This record gives sequence, structure tokens and C-alpha cells, in this order.
Amino acid sequence: MSRTLQKVFSNLVLSDGGSVGGGWRVASNALRVTRNPILIAAMIAAMSGAAQAQVNFSNATYTFSTNGNVASFAYNGSPVDNLTIGNIIKSSGITTSSSSGNFRGTGWTTNSSLDATDYIGFSLTAASGYTLSLTTFNFGVGRSGTGTRSWAWYYSTNGFTNSAILSNYTTLASGLANTAGVLSHADENSSWTNNVLNLNSLTNLTNVEFRLYSWSSEASTGTAGLQGPFAFSGTIAFSGGGGGTPPAITGILS
Repeated sequence: MSRTLQKVFSNLVLSDGGSVGGGWRVASNALRVTRNPILIAAMIAAMSGAAQAQVNFSNATYTFSTNGNVASFAYNGSPVDNLTIGNIIKSSGITTSSSSGNFRGTGWTTNSSLDATDYIGFSLTAASGYTLSLTTFNFGVGRSGTGTRSWAWYYSTNGFTNSAILSNYTTLASGLANTAGVLSHADENSSWTNNVLNLNSLTNLTNVEFRLYSWSSEASTGTAGLQGPFAFSGTIAFSGGGGGTPPAITGILS
């Protein structure tokens, strides 16, 4: 190792006042550090990595298969470290119904505007010391011949005391129209899959709840809901706090 690099290591200063040169120790956690500059470099890299760590995840998926005829369906995709993925539910305003591979219900409102009690929803919660940023939803919707004809995703970070519609669709199935976040389609017994909703505006969250509202059902017995698997992608990042952080390097003495 060069003399210049050795000097840099010997003059690093920690936030608690200790310095690397001379075999410093951190009194707060009784950590003793060797004078070996290679080991010191490794420790500094580890500290920096811990403070900046993030995990990107893609296609965390609820796969309904033949088990979708329930009011509450547990997440069955790959686990995401430091993220709690809640059950996806059918609200009390609708009644679960059978549809192989899908997640449907009956009893949707026949009104021409959404009913706040009729939705499919789920929540995400980051572990203490972490934040969640979302990138996309990939989903499908489907209906019977007398099911709903309007759909919209909303989100909230305070239990739906306040909420906002999500409208930035980058991909829509043929036959679906997007009007300021409200999806609509022709009156037919069909499904519209592989829709992609961009969520890049949802960053640095500690918790978030999503609801898919649907309305304008042609009969209370008509079925409607998610068609096929439902997937989402994003990032979990270490933000500090929770389990604590390593001593921080604050400067280099001249």
C-alpha cells in the first residue's frame, strides 16, 4: 500500500472523536480497531454499505390459482426482506365468488360512481429503519356479462383518511381506456390483463395501503375483480434508526 494511502487511513476521524491512526477504539460499543490499513478499509466499506444498502425487488406476486374464492388471501410469492406484505382482501361491501385463477366478488355497486365500501385492497409496511419505494403494478381485471365497467386504483398512507387516485398507466390491454385514472371498457364478458401502472411517484414510504375500486355493475349478481396473478415491484432501502447504524466518518485531517 502506498504511503499516501497509509496517511489517509492514519488521519481519518470518526464522529465520536476517535481516529484510525494509533489504534483508536470506539468507547460507545467497545469496538477496537486494528492498525492494519487493509482491514480498516474493509471496515469502512462495510460501514458505508450498511448505511446505503437497498434491495430492488421485482414481480412480488399474489398467485390465486384455485384458491381465490376467499375474502382474504395471504401473499404467496417470494419474500421481500424488511417488507411486510399484507393479505389481499375483498372488502365487506362485496361477496367473494369463484373464478379459477382470479380474485373476484359479487355485490359491486350498480351506481355510476364508486362506493367506498366496494374494493379489493392490500397494504405494505417497511421494517423499522427502512423505507419503501414502488415502481410498478402489473395486473389484470375481469368481469362477467353483468359485472362492473369502471375501475380505479387509489392509495393512502394514513388508513384512507386521505387518499389519491393513481393514473400513470404505461401499458393497457386492448379495449381498456384510461380517463384520469379511471379505467373503463366495453360491455362484454371478458378480461383485460398485463396492465402496467407506474408508481415511481411513491417513494420513501414507511407504510402504504392500496385499494382497487370498481363500480357501474349491471347487476348485483355480476362478478368482477382481479384477473390472474397480481404483481408489484420496488425498492427497500436502509434509512437509519431501527437497529442502529455504525460510527460515521466525518472528515480527514490535513
